[in-house]
Amino acid sequence: PRQALELATLGGARVLHRDQELGSLEAAKCADLSLWDLSALEFAGAADPVAALVHCGAQYADLVMVNGKIRVRGGRLVDEHLYEFIPRQREISRKLVAEDG
Repeated sequence: PRQALELATLGGARVLHRDQELGSLEAAKCADLSLWDLSALEFAGAADPVAALVHCGAQYADLVMVNGKIRVRGGRLVDEHLYEFIPRQREISRKLVAEDG
């Protein structure tokens, strides 16, 4: 689980060639904030909170801040206009998969 978390954070930043500014918590790097409510049934019995997050999914994020702005509060998107990005994100994902495979 910890390796999966590193791949999703620092690994992603490396792929984008932005690991000098993103991907880990270090002085002078950009930082977003995500908080999870680990009291949900899906996390019950999880001795390792990192493993719980990796295995149970991001949909349980209680609060997400991006660039200092709250984007998710109480598990719900705060900015409804963010839903407008879903079709574009799907298209970008399809292109990335096609290029990779």
